[in-house]
Amino acid sequence: MALRIWLDVAYREKDQAKAAGARWDPQERRWYAPHPGIRALDRWLPTAPPPASAPVAEPGPSWSNDPVVLLRDATQTEPLPWAVRAPFGWFCHMCDSTCNAGEIQMAKIQTRWLHRPTIITQPIEWRHHLQRREDVDWRLLVHITQVLEKTLAPRTAIRWNPRTQRLDTITGPIRDWRDLRDRQKQRP
Repeated sequence: MALRIWLDVAYREKDQAKAAGARWDPQERRWYAPHPGIRALDRWLPTAPPPASAPVAEPGPSWSNDPVVLLRDATQTEPLPWAVRAPFGWFCHMCDSTCNAGEIQMAKIQTRWLHRPTIITQPIEWRHHLQRREDVDWRLLVHITQVLEKTLAPRTAIRWNPRTQRLDTITGPIRDWRDLRDRQKQRP
């Protein structure tokens, strides 16, 4: 494999980079130039860091490992979609990346009278909802995702509810959005 030229592409510029010839590496979760010399991709080439006189260790952020605290601080007054651990691999419709089973994705809750709620998985990584906000640090998003992957129980969906200032939790059967779509097509 040839040495890849990694690019620094902001999420909001991904469509422009793709149109200019950039390619997405799902394993590295980064954009790259397929070969050197593509002038249209120059604006996303990483800049060389300025020479430092002495290495200064930046203190890492000290975020909580409690999902309640993390979600409250990251969202403030904005409601979040439901988050669920993916029961199997899937393809994110927002960033065109392949996701593995166990990663956090968005969900919708379907309720019916006298039935347990059903968790409907959606083909979107949960972190995209927070990425739309410019004030959320990407390192915080990674940390939240890692905490949710460790703490979220199977067949459980959660979300932070800013109105009640509580973590809403629902446990129930999980259905894939494609299964429901296929069932609706089969109905007369």
